[in-house]
This record gives sequence, C-alpha cells and structure tokens, in this order.
Amino acid sequence: MKPSIQIHIDSSVNAIERELTYILLELFKPFNESLSFFNEPLENSLTIAAHQGDLITNEYNFVHIKQLSFDNDFTANGFLKLENGNPDYLATAFYLLSCAQELDDSRKDKFGRFPYQESYQKYFSNAEKNMVQFCFDEILKSINKLSSLKKQTFKSRIFLSHDVDTVYGALMQDGFYAVKKLNIPGIFNIMFSNLLIKPQWLNMDKIMKIETEYDFKSTFYWLVNKGLSKEGIKNADYIYNSPKVQSQVELVTKNGWENGIHKSISDESFEEEIVKLKFKPKGNRYHFLKFKPHHDFAKINHAGIKLDTSLGFAEELGFRNSYGLPYKPYDFKNKMAFNFVECPLHIMDTTLHSYQKLSANEAYNKIISFTEKNAENTILSVLWHNNYFTPYKYESYFVLYKKLLAYFYESKFACITQSQIIEKYS
Repeated sequence: MKPSIQIHIDSSVNAIERELTYILLELFKPFNESLSFFNEPLENSLTIAAHQGDLITNEYNFVHIKQLSFDNDFTANGFLKLENGNPDYLATAFYLLSCAQELDDSRKDKFGRFPYQESYQKYFSNAEKNMVQFCFDEILKSINKLSSLKKQTFKSRIFLSHDVDTVYGALMQDGFYAVKKLNIPGIFNIMFSNLLIKPQWLNMDKIMKIETEYDFKSTFYWLVNKGLSKEGIKNADYIYNSPKVQSQVELVTKNGWENGIHKSISDESFEEEIVKLKFKPKGNRYHFLKFKPHHDFAKINHAGIKLDTSLGFAEELGFRNSYGLPYKPYDFKNKMAFNFVECPLHIMDTTLHSYQKLSANEAYNKIISFTEKNAENTILSVLWHNNYFTPYKYESYFVLYKKLLAYFYESKFACITQSQIIEKYS
C-alpha cells in the first residue's frame, strides 16, 4: 500500500533528521495519514530543506536549541527565525512542544521549579495561545501539495482531576474560619464530623456526587508519603493505607471514576511508591508540580506509567508548552518520543486563589475567557483540590467549581477521562 504522505529530508538538514521526524509526525497526526521518510526526493514527496524545498527550516534553531535567546533568535511575535528573518514555524513548533526552554536547569524558583516569570510564555505574553497549532496551520497553508488536507476541528473537551494533598486540614482551617465568623453551629459541625465521623476533606463521595449532576467524571491523584520532604515541602497529611482513606479510594473505582499516583517529593522511585499505592496507576501528577521535564519524564517512562498531567505553571493559567492536545514528549537523550502521553495542565484552583489572589468571580471570568479562546482542538485540563470543596474557608471556590461545571455542561464541552486520553492519544 502506497504511503499517504512521502517526506524527503534534504541533506542540508540531515543533522536534525530525528527532530524533524518527531515534529512532522505530530503535525500530521490529526489527519490519520501514514508517513514515509526518504533521503532522496520522489515525484510527489514533500521536501524539507534549509534553503529550497516545500518547507524551509533553520538547522541552527535545532542544533543550538539550548542557547536560543528570546531577544535575538525570535521574532517580536514569538517565532524562531529562518536565515532570512521570516518565521521558522517548524522549528518553533518543535521548540515549544519539546519544552526546550526548560533544558536550562539554572532557571528555577525557590522550590526548584521552572518559573513562569522566566518562560517564553511570559516573555511573549502568550500563555493562553495555542502557538504550536498556529505554526502547524501556517505550515499546512503554505504547501500546495497539502491543499487536499482539511483541518480537523472538534469541540474542546474537559479533563477534570483532583490532587489529594490534605484531608485533615478542615479541622484547623475550616475551624479557624468558623471561629472568625462566629459560626457556632459550624464550629460544632466541623469538630463533630472530623473527630467522630471522617475528615471533612476526605470527600471523594461528595465530589463525585457533584460531578454526576453535570455528567462528568474525574481522576483523583493520591500521595503515598506523609510529612515534610527534605526540602521542607509538605507531602500528605494522611496515611494512605488507613481504612478511611482506602474506603474512598475503593469508592472512586467502584463508581467508575479513576485514581492515579501523585508522585511525592521524596527520593523514592515511582516503582517504590507504586508498591505502596497497591494498584498499577495509569496516570501521574507530580506533587507541587515540582519536576524537571527532561529529567523526570524518563522516570515516568521507565515506570511504565501511561499518562502524565504535570505540565502546567503553578503561577499562571494557560499553556506551559503552547499546545492544546495531549502528546508524547520528546526524549532529547535518545532523540525519539517517550512512550507515555503528556496531558498538560491548564487551570488550577491554587493558581487563581493562592498565587493570584483572585476572587471567585474574577477567577471565573479568567477561566471562561481562556476556555472560549481555546474552544476547539484542545483537551482543557482542570485541577481542583479536594480541600476546596468546603462550605467554610473556600466556600466561594467551592461554588465556583459548580458554576464551571454548569458552564461546561451548558456549553456542550464534554468530559474526557484519564483512560480515554490514553486510548486516544497513545
């Protein structure tokens, strides 16, 4: 059977053949077209070259990717440059999709994370723009041989998740809030529920009931390690194997929702933590979003985890890799795609509440604006921690979550689950 699309990689760009193969496979993935690569041009092949061809790219942008400067190597609109100064859409798409900006380990915040303030997205003020898709669209429009390919569009879908960091915090945090408000019935309810029944923030049953009303399902990511990390960051405040916690883990599975691992900040490997988890997780999110893609993605790959959902900024809503779809990250060491799927994180409660200090109404407007800008061809990933489902300290953000679900439902943004993402994008 003749391949649908034949690609000729010219000798002028042979040094970046593996990188080109990776980004071209991602470019054509939505069309379900098979690709075949050749070192010599064929009658109808597409030629990728440095100077003359169907698609021109600048080898320098790939070879010196760690040294690229936002000031000198990019256009004012955030595109890498060809030798003639025009946008190099192919190199830009690869740079963003591969998280190349994070290859520089010297840029980090006080927690060791890659900071939004140092990012491409901050520099070019485009964190809410799907820049990779824009590059892909421009490439397809520029090649006459691809005029028969029609852009595939679909209504964006919503991936909901909850990181379970704390379940006992309600006693102090909600309790203190109730005392400040002189809410005597609330004080007694908090004390009675937390001390005699179960921790109020061990509330997966409550979350699932709310999501059911809007025909949504979500994934809960669990920490298996308790206490402070050596960096002084809190892991869980609960014992994962305790009967009360396990009853909620089991209830999640029984009801058709999903569980995953919330990789703790520790020296333990994924394999060591998975033993404690007691089931083989399909998906992961790094606790505190503390990870380095080009170091820690290899650990996910080695552990056989199928999905990661960590690629988001703690400080800002939007795209950390400027792309709207789940994809397989690039392995710079082995010059090929990793085996697992990355579903980037876009919207997080603590970004809006703790980092940006937004009211619930301000947060709602910001989320809706971002959603409507990316209403097509995006898997919108939303993280809402379990402790925000409370009628006390975080009441306004509890109401906000329900308001968001109502908006998604009424606007016909359908749900997509962890397992469905793995099946579709693997």
